[in-house]
Amino acid sequence: MQWWLNDLVVPWDSKNQFYAFFRFLASSLHSGATPFWNPYHYAGHPSIADPQSLIFSPAVLIALFDPSPGVGAVDFYALGLLAASALAILAFFIDRGWHPVGGVVAAIAFSFGASAAWRIQHIGQIQSYAFFGIALWLLARALDRRSIGWGIGDDVTYALEASVFVTGAAIQWLRDGLGLITEAAETEELAASLDGNDEVYFVPALTGLGSPYWDPYARGTIVGLTRGTGRAHIARAALEAIAFQTVDAVRAQELASGKPLVGLKADGGAVSNHWLMQFQADVLDAPVALSEIPETTALGAAYMAGVGTGFWSLGDISSMWKASRVFEPDMDASHREHLLEQWSLAVGKSRGWALGDVE
Repeated sequence: MQWWLNDLVVPWDSKNQFYAFFRFLASSLHSGATPFWNPYHYAGHPSIADPQSLIFSPAVLIALFDPSPGVGAVDFYALGLLAASALAILAFFIDRGWHPVGGVVAAIAFSFGASAAWRIQHIGQIQSYAFFGIALWLLARALDRRSIGWGIGDDVTYALEASVFVTGAAIQWLRDGLGLITEAAETEELAASLDGNDEVYFVPALTGLGSPYWDPYARGTIVGLTRGTGRAHIARAALEAIAFQTVDAVRAQELASGKPLVGLKADGGAVSNHWLMQFQADVLDAPVALSEIPETTALGAAYMAGVGTGFWSLGDISSMWKASRVFEPDMDASHREHLLEQWSLAVGKSRGWALGDVE
C-alpha cells in the first residue's frame, strides 16, 4: 500500500540492470534505432549488454507506448505479472469447482509468496514464475476442451470425454479367445444364474487402463478364483467390469466438471443385455435410459447432416431422442460400496504389471 499511495518504488536489487535494459529498448524503438545491437556492449557497460532479450517478453508492450519509462514502470511490470499469475491460479481453482477461498490462498502463496520471496531481486525470474501460473491455467483449459463434439457454422461444441479401452471387447475375448461362450447373448443368462459374484473380479486391462487411471502398463487380471469358480463367474465378472469402468469414468467426469450425474443414456450393442443395464444402474446409483434406436452413432451423424443442410434445427433433433426403457437403481448402498471397494482393489492388482510395479 505504501508503494501505491505514496508514489514509492519497490527496491528490487537488480533494478539497475533491468531498468537499463528497459530504457534502452524503449529509446531504440521510438528513435528508429535497432534494439538488436547495443553500442554499450563494447564500451565497458556489461550491465546493459543484452536489452534485446526484453523484445520477447511483455515488457516490450510498455516500451512501445512509453519512449521514456520511469523506474515505477518496472514496479508496475513486475507486480502486474505477479497479479496476473495470481488471477490465473484462482481461475484454475474455479474451473475445477474447488473452494474459492483455497484458490485465493494458493494464488497469494504462489504469486506473492514463493515467487517473490525466493529471489525477488531478479525480475527476469519473477516473470518466468508468473508465466507458469498462466500457462497452467491455459493448458488445463485446453485439455478440458480437447474433444470436439460437433460444429455448426462458427459454433463449436466440445465434449468432456472419458475413455474406457475395453468393454464389449472383453466379451468378444471370452468368446473368441477363451471359448467360454459361443455368442455374446449367453452372458446375460450366465450372469443371472448366480446370486452374487462370489468375490470374482475381472479387470479387462487387455490394452492398459483408460480414464481415470491412464495406465498403459496395466494388464488384464482375474482375482478371487476358487475351486467353485465356473464360466458363469467369469462371464458375470466381464459384464460387471463394464459397469465398474463406467462408474470410474463418470466419477472422473463429475470431478472435472463439478456437476453430478443425473442419469445415463445408453446405446450400442450392450443395451440388449438387460442384466448389465440393471447392474449398471445399481452400481452407478442413477437411472439408465436405453435409446429407442441403439445405434445412435450412425443416427447422430444423420441428425447432424440434417442440421447442416437446414432440414432440421437443433431443437428438432433434441426432441427426437426417445427412451425404450429406463432401469432404476435397486441396490443397497452398503452392498454397492462393497462392490466398488473390491473393484478398486482388483484394479490395483492389475496396475503397473508390465513394469513389475504391482500394488
